[in-house]
Amino acid sequence: MSDPVCVLIADDHALVRQGVRLFLEERHPEADFVEADGMETAFDLLASHKIDIAFLDLSMPGMQGALTIRALRDTYPDLRIVVLTGIDERTTILACLAGGTHGYVLKTSPIEEVDSAFQTVRSGGIYVTPALARCLDTRSGAGVDLAAVSSSPMIAPPLPSDAPVMRLDELTTRQRDVLGLLAEGSSTKEIARRLGLGEGTIKVHLAAIFRALGARNRTEAVVLASRLKI
Repeated sequence: MSDPVCVLIADDHALVRQGVRLFLEERHPEADFVEADGMETAFDLLASHKIDIAFLDLSMPGMQGALTIRALRDTYPDLRIVVLTGIDERTTILACLAGGTHGYVLKTSPIEEVDSAFQTVRSGGIYVTPALARCLDTRSGAGVDLAAVSSSPMIAPPLPSDAPVMRLDELTTRQRDVLGLLAEGSSTKEIARRLGLGEGTIKVHLAAIFRALGARNRTEAVVLASRLKI
């Protein structure tokens, strides 16, 4: 049997909370569940319980998106966060990933995606649903390269314990600037314009960033950079 785990489901719609809870309870009887209808209650539960995984809606009262996620990661570094939302905007997705979320699942996805996200983040990975990967790819133009994950979930494995220092040192100041704009959801063209550089130069910097972080695409680079606190 799997180790016990405590799961917070925070959403202002009771139907969503209860549906997700019942679905996961059937598959994971070892798990304990608590519910919140807004971030105020969620904060109270986080303070009074040892929460391992939190499913968070982006539109509930008191939720400030990536700012709240980053604050939670700073306060509860062991907390695994999964965003469960109807928002499929590219900038919001990347901002949440940069803020430190471990999963991003659209409410329009099949319910099985909730369990896939649960199992992936529980084992230390990063999960983004296939439908979301395709959404990013088709709406972003020159944005995120998700070819490698267009037909399967994006799962980034845990980082080696000795990797952060080496990889941090490999990034130049300019590459950090590029990575910061990438985390904001900027395309190659937008990054080039804002930094006053050619698109070819930005592509060279991106290739170096991917190599230094061990990332396969832009989304993974943003996720890994967040976990390395770049």
